[in-house]
Amino acid sequence: MIDALIDDIPVQPPGGPWKDRVRSQLLATRRVIGGHAWARGVIESRRSRTPTVLRYMDTIAGMFMSDGVSSSLTHDVMHVLGHRIWGFTAEAFEDPDPLPIPEDPALKRQAMEEVRAVYPHIYAITIATMGPDLSGPGCDAQVEYEFALDLILGAIERIQSRYELSDHPD
Repeated sequence: MIDALIDDIPVQPPGGPWKDRVRSQLLATRRVIGGHAWARGVIESRRSRTPTVLRYMDTIAGMFMSDGVSSSLTHDVMHVLGHRIWGFTAEAFEDPDPLPIPEDPALKRQAMEEVRAVYPHIYAITIATMGPDLSGPGCDAQVEYEFALDLILGAIERIQSRYELSDHPD
C-alpha cells in the first residue's frame, strides 16, 4: 500500500537549485502521504526498504547531488531530514494537547494559573499559539513542517561550501 502511495508522488523535474527542488518534492510528498491518515503509522512501522522506497530515497538524494552537494554531505542530510522525506515530522509525544484544560471558564483560568506557576515557559508558548482565552488554533502542523524544512535546507545551503570532506570521503 505504501509503495502505491509513493508511486503517486509527482517527481520534480530536473533543473534549478537543489534547495527549491527538494522543498517542492517534500511538500508534494506531504500532500500525497498526508492525505491518508493510516500512511504515517505504516511508514513508521516499516523495518525494511522496498525497491519503491529505495527509488524514492535515491530521487531525493539525487536532487542534492545533481547540484553539487557531495555524497557524504547528502548522507548526513538524509539522516537530518529523517521522516521529513515522507512529508511528516516525528514528534516526541503523540498527545496533541499536553495540558488538560477544563471547558468551564473559571476552572480554565485557575488551571492556566497553575500551569503558569509551575511551567512558565509552556504557559507562554500556549498563550502565544492559542491566545489568552485559549480559543485559538494552537499548533499548525503545515506551518511547523515548512518551518523545520526551511531551517534544515537553509542550514545545508550555508554549510555546503564549508563541509569538511576529510572525515567523510566521497
